[in-house]
Amino acid sequence: NIQVAWSAVAGAQIYEIRQGADWDTGALVLKTPSQGAALDPLTVGTHPYRIKAKTTLGDESPVGTYFEIVIPSLGTPTIFSQVIDNNVLLYWSIPSSAFEIDHYNVYKDNVKFAEITGNFCSRFESSSGTYEYEVEAVDIAGNISPQGLTSAVVNPPPDYVLQDEYHSDLTAGTLV
Repeated sequence: NIQVAWSAVAGAQIYEIRQGADWDTGALVLKTPSQGAALDPLTVGTHPYRIKAKTTLGDESPVGTYFEIVIPSLGTPTIFSQVIDNNVLLYWSIPSSAFEIDHYNVYKDNVKFAEITGNFCSRFESSSGTYEYEVEAVDIAGNISPQGLTSAVVNPPPDYVLQDEYHSDLTAGTLV
């Protein structure tokens, strides 16, 4: 969450926060009798807000206080790879973020193959070659980091012959 706090206004019974640069067109976020609030996570960028104090008679501050919440971009994960024969271990740094990282999207040659919560994964490659792997972080607000990139030279599998390959479509029908 985003924690905001403010000073008490004499005679105020309740405080109202609206999102937007203009009070009249701003979207109501919350009303509270306290001098602080927890707002939901936001996307990267600058978000304008206004706050006004109200009395028990319904009188409100003539001019609301304007403030902005600035959410910085996520950092880029730094990816490392380690190859043993045809097994690739990928691991990466946790990038900077205003919010908790929810998961990572992992790609091989720009094709997503994993969505995981940790900061490492292993991959078995059935043929040798040089592959590029990318990782991007996704935080709890849905913000996505730039992709970190690494390449790995994969050796031919030792004592391995691919007899057949089958890809099942698990999107159709009911799975039990």
